[in-house]
Amino acid sequence: MNIPYFFNLTGKAFKKFLAFSLVVLLSINATAQIPLNDNPCLNPSFPGTGAINLTASAACNFTSSSNVDASNSATVGIPDPTCGGYLDGDVWFTTVVPAGATSITITTAGGPAGGPTQPAMIDGALAAYTVTGTCPSLTMTQIGCNDNNGPSPMPLLTVNVTPGSTIYIRMWGFAGETGTFRICATANIPPANNECINAQTTTVNPDLLCGVVAAGTCANSTLSTTLPAPGCGNANTFDDDVWYKFVATSATHRISLLNVIGSSTAMVINLYSVPPSGDCTNLTQVNCAVGNTLTAGSLTIGATYYVRVFTNVINAASNTTFNFCVGTPPPPPANDECLGAISLPVNPDFNCGLVSSGTTVSATQSPTLPIPTCAVANAWNDDVWYSFVATNTSHRVRLLNITGATTDMTTAVYSGTCAALVQIGCATIDPNVVNVTGLTVGNTYFVRVMTGSATATIDASFQICVGTPPPPPANDECPNAVALTVNPNYACGVVTAATTISATTTTLAPAPTCSATGINDDVWFSFVATNPTHRISLLNIVGNTTGMTSVVYSGVCGTGSLTQVSCNASNLYNVTGLTAGNTYLIRVFTTVATVGTEVNFNICVGTPPPPPANDECTGAIPLTVNANQLCAVTTAGSTAGATLSTTLPTPTCSTLGGWDDDVWYSFVAVSN
Repeated sequence: MNIPYFFNLTGKAFKKFLAFSLVVLLSINATAQIPLNDNPCLNPSFPGTGAINLTASAACNFTSSSNVDASNSATVGIPDPTCGGYLDGDVWFTTVVPAGATSITITTAGGPAGGPTQPAMIDGALAAYTVTGTCPSLTMTQIGCNDNNGPSPMPLLTVNVTPGSTIYIRMWGFAGETGTFRICATANIPPANNECINAQTTTVNPDLLCGVVAAGTCANSTLSTTLPAPGCGNANTFDDDVWYKFVATSATHRISLLNVIGSSTAMVINLYSVPPSGDCTNLTQVNCAVGNTLTAGSLTIGATYYVRVFTNVINAASNTTFNFCVGTPPPPPANDECLGAISLPVNPDFNCGLVSSGTTVSATQSPTLPIPTCAVANAWNDDVWYSFVATNTSHRVRLLNITGATTDMTTAVYSGTCAALVQIGCATIDPNVVNVTGLTVGNTYFVRVMTGSATATIDASFQICVGTPPPPPANDECPNAVALTVNPNYACGVVTAATTISATTTTLAPAPTCSATGINDDVWFSFVATNPTHRISLLNIVGNTTGMTSVVYSGVCGTGSLTQVSCNASNLYNVTGLTAGNTYLIRVFTTVATVGTEVNFNICVGTPPPPPANDECTGAIPLTVNANQLCAVTTAGSTAGATLSTTLPTPTCSTLGGWDDDVWYSFVAVSN
């Protein structure tokens, strides 16, 4: 309690009273340990009291303090703060806002503890004020108040400020808590290029390698309110924009943000032009991109362009950093248009011994030519062109060794002339392979290659090859079926190598009852049955599919003379009901209906082993009954070669038809 007393003392009596009062007050302060910064203003009777100054620097430098035995500042006319469960026990600090700072962040943490009477504060709160007047007659205006934004749950507060001003900081414990704590003030100074008029001049690289970059950050940057809003990005996300400028040395430049790290890596790049005599008040948007890359064309060489960079999130506290680069793409490739198509050599096989190098870097769109039917929408913005002279009625165009920002490519093949192109092939199964048929030997055909992305900055380099298919396999037709060796078991000790490459469709055989749409590359085999049951196995399948179909026929090749015995889209299956000594035909093809689906494989015909001795109930093998459940005595068994016991009752617990390979055992019960 503060009780005013009035005395009228002069001369020596006054000096004695003053000395006595100082001793008493110092004694009271020492006993109660009232903090020296209990009130914001200096107590003339106690030098060193009043608010403690915190130096606002770029880094947090903690000052230790305590509010133990602190009083209520309401007793000196300061209103209660608006947060933090204030009761009393506040202490005071000041900080002077340094030049260039737009905000101050006040950070706190509990402790360190100073013994039983000075515990570490756990839950604190703080408020910040601007003031008018001078001590002891201060008028305070609260500009911020926080309870739990810091750790554990201590306060952290950021307030907008004016450079050179003094901010008062009030700290207390939630709901009257007292204890020791640490506090610091950090000055948030925007980057030098925070505003357009201070845009950082950047060097233009002569290529896209970004050998010269400018370090950048959005930390502490502020909103450029007097300039036009960007044309892309989420609304109101340009609250942390920074600025760059460069002089165009080419009609096209690529702006890249590299090594983007921080609280947000989602960025926006905005490019502006200005008239020759203009400045930041005359900006005209040229281009805008969400992401870390912007490519702009139709620039004026020698003109100055401004670039605005910001995070694509509403977050004024962003700490994102990056490297800023302006690059220059090379000129378009010589084969950027159909009229400049590069002539390709034609290989005599599919081995691609002769290849040509290519790139889509700086390639442009061929807008007057037909759109490829297999391309992603607008992905033909970087097409390049090739041509070849057909030496066969069929050829394969293939892309190899693709490198760059993408390996997703599209390839289309055309007949005609550049003025009148007709698409005859477009990559569908494999985007890097196009098989074209029905060609005229000696005619010239055109190949269009592009990335599979609609983004103009996605580039790729590659090699391209034109190959010639081999002749059809010897067993392409039924009369030339390859005779297979019948293995005496299922182990496939003898296999036959085969391929569907260049195989054609057999028209003089009945359509199979399974996978009929895939018959465009069938090959034929035959075998002589040695058993009523044989197993057909397709092994070591290598190619652009592993989906195969096999059809087994009886009869002889020719229209109407073949009868389907079995049709199966599996690579391993049993064929039953055969007659030993008869010849059977096997038709094998890929299950994909698209021409150009090719595989190499091995084929085997196996024979099941003889039925086991206990194949029927009458041959049941006696089992030894063990004395316990440990099964010390066991009997080996197998269903290999087993047949169906048809004259016996159907098991009630078996899946329908699951007893087609049953074997039998018996035992003598020794217990009930």
